[in-house]
Order: sequence, then C-alpha cells, then structure tokens
Amino acid sequence: MTNPPVTLSPPDYAYIRGLVRERAAIVLEDGKEYLVEARLTPVARREGFGALDEFIQRLRSQPYGPLHRKAVEAMTINETSFFRDWRPFEVLRKNVLPEVAAKNANLKSLHIWSAASSSGQEAYSLAILLKEHFPQVVAGWNV
Repeated sequence: MTNPPVTLSPPDYAYIRGLVRERAAIVLEDGKEYLVEARLTPVARREGFGALDEFIQRLRSQPYGPLHRKAVEAMTINETSFFRDWRPFEVLRKNVLPEVAAKNANLKSLHIWSAASSSGQEAYSLAILLKEHFPQVVAGWNV
C-alpha cells in the first residue's frame, strides 16, 4: 500500500497549512502533503486548473474569496471509512502498539481513544489491526 510521490512544493504546502489554520483552525502536521494533494487536486481540476500548483498560485495571488473557501472546505470535509488515511495505522502497527504493549505487559490492559470517529470505522479499524497483528493482546488483555 503506497501513495504516489508527493509533488507539492514546501512553499505551497506552507501556504495551504496557513490558510487552513487561519480559516478552519485545523493544524496540518509535517508529512500531510499527500493529504493536501488528495483533497485539493480534484478541486483544482473542477475549477479548470491543469495542475495543483497552478491552483495554489491563483489562491496566493488573490484576496480571500470563493476559490479559497472551496480549498478550505475540501480540507475540512472528512469522510470516514475503514483504515482511512493508512499512514497512522502503519505507525500504530510498527511503532506505537509494540511499545505500549511492552510497557503494559504486566498490567495486560490497553486503553485506546479514537477522537472524531463519527460512525465508528476508525475504532473498528483499530480493533482489526490489533486482532490481525497483536493476537496475544486481544486474547488475554483487557482492551
């Protein structure tokens, strides 16, 4: 499961990060360039731009207006699905859960909180991840 290489330039990403933070109070962390590309490329195409960088250049050259609103809305409208945004699940599988499992081995207890889980797919995705990759935790622990 690999994403295509990110083509968003650092200055363009910085601009979108600032726009989204200012207008929607959403902080885009480093490494979310792929998310910006995935959400804004369809908007750019619908608006008649040949490439995402052209769209962002237009945003940069104009005062805040309808085009900016469309960009911000695209970054704020989230969908929910199983294993949506797979990178966090990979980090959980490879780094976080092994470390937490080791730390809690004596307690045999694991508590996970899933924020902004509108219909539950995120929580179920975590449960699936645990069952498939950490069966010893699921079988004998209080999860």
